[in-house]
Amino acid sequence: MTASTATAARSSSRITPVAANFGPNLTGGSTLDQFETAGLHSDFISIGQSVGQTYGRGGSGGNGQMPGFGPRTDNDLEVTYPATLTQDQIDAIVAFERNL
Repeated sequence: MTASTATAARSSSRITPVAANFGPNLTGGSTLDQFETAGLHSDFISIGQSVGQTYGRGGSGGNGQMPGFGPRTDNDLEVTYPATLTQDQIDAIVAFERNL
């Protein structure tokens, strides 16, 4: 998205969809096609993705660029890291994305 596109989208009285430069399309039911259930969608947002691990029904990804936003345990260090987002926040994201 160029600076002029972003400015035009912000200055409009309506929300204007713009193309993303990074990440999958979330509109038109594609999220419902990718994640069969809200639970699987929530798990993906909470856990994230590791390099070489695909996700969703289509087996997308594998680059490890989606971080997890839920709590994470590092078994090697025996440390549990707190969640970045609460489960309620993750559920709200899932509900939003599944209705685009």
